Amino acid sequence: MKAPRGTDAVRLLPLLGVGLFLLPDLMLSGTPGAAGATAPWMAYLFAAWTVLIALAWWLSRHAR
Repeated sequence: MKAPRGTDAVRLLPLLGVGLFLLPDLMLSGTPGAAGATAPWMAYLFAAWTVLIALAWWLSRHAR
């Protein structure tokens, strides 16, 4: 039996979260100006976390 597409999207959500959380670290790890730039990182991580929560809520409603 094949899983519905909504279930597959729910299973891929943690991978999207890992990608979103590691993206700023991968982009700014080699730059010299990244040493004191914690405020933009925190804003980005909070926004990514909010998007993941919203996606999880939306997918939980539509994957049933």
